[in-house]
Amino acid sequence: MTSGPATTVLARPQRRDIALLRVVAIVGVVAIHVSGLVVTADALKEKPVWWLAHVLNSGSRFCVPLFVMVSGALLLRPSRPETAREFFRRRLDRLVPALVVWYLVYILFTWAVIGTERSVGEVLALVLAGRTYTALYFFWLILGLYLATPALRKLLAGLDGPRLLAVGLLLTGLAVADNTTKAFVHRFSDVDTTATPTALTYWIPYVGYFVLGAALSHGPVARQVAPWAGGALAVTTTLSVLETTGRTPASLGWLAPVDYFGPLVALATVALFLLGASLLHPVTEPSTGDRVVGTLGGLTLGVFAVHLIVLYGLQRVVVDQGVVPRSVPALVVLLAGTVTLSFAVAWVLSRVPGLRRLV
Repeated sequence: MTSGPATTVLARPQRRDIALLRVVAIVGVVAIHVSGLVVTADALKEKPVWWLAHVLNSGSRFCVPLFVMVSGALLLRPSRPETAREFFRRRLDRLVPALVVWYLVYILFTWAVIGTERSVGEVLALVLAGRTYTALYFFWLILGLYLATPALRKLLAGLDGPRLLAVGLLLTGLAVADNTTKAFVHRFSDVDTTATPTALTYWIPYVGYFVLGAALSHGPVARQVAPWAGGALAVTTTLSVLETTGRTPASLGWLAPVDYFGPLVALATVALFLLGASLLHPVTEPSTGDRVVGTLGGLTLGVFAVHLIVLYGLQRVVVDQGVVPRSVPALVVLLAGTVTLSFAVAWVLSRVPGLRRLV
């Protein structure tokens, strides 16, 4: 969900896979939020809509790590040399206003539309915890990675492909191992292993994914990788769905929790990244399809920013008897409508002077 303008996402057409992966990732984000209320609805358990919701929810957990890998591929391997000042001017000039404005929008939304009243202290605390509204922590995550990028570029400069890959795997492995350890401790003791990240720390566990994205973009990926990557993606996604629906041994819940730093999700994310890189080889001139996907990829920050408000509205228009879809058609329509309308709103905002820097 990098914040470059839509008109320049194909400035390096040889990375057409990046634009598509950004679109896939944002659709995954929307799928998780659309399906969230269904997977927790006891009245719908074991019904077809419940199963579809689990497939969408568990099968899309790659979304945030994939965004981070894509950002690493773009930011840690720049197309031209630039100083830290140049980097910050280009990136923060867009991200910081977007962060401030969208946090204000959701503060007003929760007060004026949802009717939640909070003190100034509560509002500030939730902003710093990234909990003002669902998933807004992502702004802090990306901001932290942006601020760390110039230093990471210097630290990683001179590393060849294998060494860069080793660093990415080590850092990602540490985050995954720590996550699994916490799940084990929580399962077999009364120790509270939960720790709420803040605006200052959200980005830290994701550095491994960030570096891994750059490492796996260090050179072309052979097409022969595609079947292996596709198979790994299918297996890890299937296991994730089976785990969250209670079809696997209980031990898998702490060995491989289905979250952004679970082993299954980490493997699925890397597999999807490699699948895109291996199938979408570099091109000299982008096709019409590449341009369309590139435009959509450039709108992903805007889609992220607006889709929660769009979803809130559509839940009250599309869904009968409340806000939880109770049938497969209702869930499909809600997902398709939220994705389509969010892209449309983001596209309109990108065409309005003064607002385009927010998307």
